Amino acid sequence: MLALKMRTKIFKLKHHLIQTFILLIPVFFLFYPGYKHRWNSEDAFISFRVVSNILHGHGPVYNIEERVEAYTHPLWIAILTLSAAITGSIEIPAVWMGLLFTCLGLLFSEMGAVKLLKKTENKIIVVPLGAIVIASLPPFWDFATSGLETGLAFFWLGFSFFITVNLMFKPKLLACTLLWLSLGPLIRPDLGLFFFKKRTENLSILRIIKFLLPAFLLPFSYQIFRMGYFASLLPNPAIAKEAFGNYFRQGIIYLLDFTDSYTLFIPLLALAIYSIKIYIESKKEKKDYIFTVPFSFFIGGLIHVIYIVLIGGDFMHARLLLPGAFSIFISISPIIFDNSDFKTWVLSSTLTWCIICALTLRGEEEGAFHGIVNERIHYITCANHGNPVKISDYKICGLYHLGMKKRVDALKNKNEKVILYHENIGIAGFLAGSEVRVFDRLGLADPIASRLVLERRGRPGHEKDLPEEWVWARIGIKRENPKVKCAMEALKCGALKEYLEAIQGKFEWKNFLRNIVIAVKSRNLRIPADPCQAKVKLCNDFQGNLR
Repeated sequence: MLALKMRTKIFKLKHHLIQTFILLIPVFFLFYPGYKHRWNSEDAFISFRVVSNILHGHGPVYNIEERVEAYTHPLWIAILTLSAAITGSIEIPAVWMGLLFTCLGLLFSEMGAVKLLKKTENKIIVVPLGAIVIASLPPFWDFATSGLETGLAFFWLGFSFFITVNLMFKPKLLACTLLWLSLGPLIRPDLGLFFFKKRTENLSILRIIKFLLPAFLLPFSYQIFRMGYFASLLPNPAIAKEAFGNYFRQGIIYLLDFTDSYTLFIPLLALAIYSIKIYIESKKEKKDYIFTVPFSFFIGGLIHVIYIVLIGGDFMHARLLLPGAFSIFISISPIIFDNSDFKTWVLSSTLTWCIICALTLRGEEEGAFHGIVNERIHYITCANHGNPVKISDYKICGLYHLGMKKRVDALKNKNEKVILYHENIGIAGFLAGSEVRVFDRLGLADPIASRLVLERRGRPGHEKDLPEEWVWARIGIKRENPKVKCAMEALKCGALKEYLEAIQGKFEWKNFLRNIVIAVKSRNLRIPADPCQAKVKLCNDFQGNLR
């Protein structure tokens, strides 16, 4: 009897070790190339400048003269600020936390899938093919780091899958689950598309309140803060990129640039056929409940991909499609390892594709395909450095020299305002420091450039361009150019004047409610790029309202 118990324990231990080893394989094959591809992107340094300003007591702003929300990821900003306060560095923790979050997200998604399948049979060995597909795709290696919020998004998705699986068996976790899911929009606003809803019936008013409070408390609170502090309904990059605009044609190009580069139809087709077959079998055995959580994440991922396609995608290869792809692949049912011919076919075909993809398949590395570029390749070429993480790693890049020149100018001319007017404001802006006022031509960090009228569609994120006359007008430099005079007059008219007054100067809590009202009133504010046209529009509207 004792020998039998010992053999049982040894068997369980071996089974547990084998399963753990299998789960760690995709994590390792994501961690290693993610580490080899570590970098901080140009856009990441925009967030790093905001973090630096927070640490120096200026608040979550890009320019200390005006309160503009130059980021879309407040939770990532908070995490970076905390890590920088502890370690004294912004760039290095950003890379390591991004990589750690990415790998943990993948691991938690695997653990959720295993828990779901082993609820009915504990002796099975599960092979997480969806996770292996993720680990094989080079874009996931590039954006496991990058200094952006993408790694945190993967962690949120993976742990969301894990906690919602546990919710099926432990209903008392509902409040904790909803609170965790509510963090999504604070990582990126579009992660709200993944929000999980638990079906409930016969709820009292009290239970409805208890249900809604953890689900909306954090995002609602931050939205109120955004309106009262920044006087805006949306983060500034969302306004600059017209996040609710329709650019379907470019979005399809963006999607195909991702799917065709890695022949994604092969693993998607094989795993879709397998998942459908398993669902039919589970339904016959009355075990279809195991698809409740995966199906919600599949639909969430699909909706997110459709949204990214509708708005035209991005200029960075695959980046904005990765959260949706991650959600779709973790929702695909893992294979229960046995000797059936069908499962062997699915396993062998998918693993063959994974090997080929990891070793040979790559996106466009040189030039731009319809405005879409491999951003990491571009900047490691600019830096002539395989892993540009710290700002000093970019020292041979032109943007580094531009930022350093402005920094030196600011130190030499402390009584004069030094400005930087450029379309790339990450590396140069971070290095220049808060004493240099940066005017972002493309609008990510500029309150006027972001609200320019979008006259024609072009490269995503690069469609608006702030004319220099607006810059001279805002810093009060009079020039012979009549457009500068037009810009100066436009700044004193109507909705633009009201909005700028709300975001300039020292923040005072007594203006918080007024700013909320202005955020609502200025939600559709759009300004012609030509200052004289803007003057006519803004000042005529203002005079009309006075009458």
